[in-house]
Amino acid sequence: MFLGVRTKYWYFLVAAVLLIAGMIFIQISSVFALQNCEVSGPLAERLPELTADSSLYGHNVFWADTDEFAQKLLAFDQIENVTLHLSLPSGIHAEINRFEPKALALADKLYGIDYTCRIIPYDTAWETKNLPVFTGLEKIKLFSVPKDYRVAEALNGLLVICSEFPELFNQIAELDFSDKVYIQVFLTTGNNVYLAKSQDFANQLCKLRAVRDVVASGDGATFNLSYDDVVIKQ
Repeated sequence: MFLGVRTKYWYFLVAAVLLIAGMIFIQISSVFALQNCEVSGPLAERLPELTADSSLYGHNVFWADTDEFAQKLLAFDQIENVTLHLSLPSGIHAEINRFEPKALALADKLYGIDYTCRIIPYDTAWETKNLPVFTGLEKIKLFSVPKDYRVAEALNGLLVICSEFPELFNQIAELDFSDKVYIQVFLTTGNNVYLAKSQDFANQLCKLRAVRDVVASGDGATFNLSYDDVVIKQ
């Protein structure tokens, strides 16, 4: 009986020693010294200077300051979030996701607008996206406080329409903000103009669904969607 207890004790002791030795080996061995940082996802090909950054190299892969590496990636305007994974024995793999535009804004040049109303640099990859363009805006109102509150309200309305009526969203070509009272909405087809106010924008666009195919008024009519009953102006 005592022999069996002693045997178990020695097994436990040996296991503990091996565990401690393994932990020490992991911390000091060059096998686990960080040697490469890989980036994958959109825009990864534009960030070679980060993968070549040697400030992290040589540090233990388990204890390297990966937060610093992630912050360098997030410093780029178009990157929304970063997910880091260990690539054992000596690497870190970063998966990046960029901000995706929900609309475009034309001021001094084209910009993207994401779902939080963040203004992001234009990317030619968006040319294949069917996105409405916000026009009639001043650049200072996009970037400086006080910003044009109508942009955020209109964007939120568009996001509702995109979710509930995607076919209508795909037909909206332009939102013109040049008028101080009404936003002028233009579709991809026809020459009709639809007037709406930024407040309660989604519900006004729902009215647009009911009148967009009206042909009795003739092409080039103006529909005021802000009234309870849509008003048609010739």
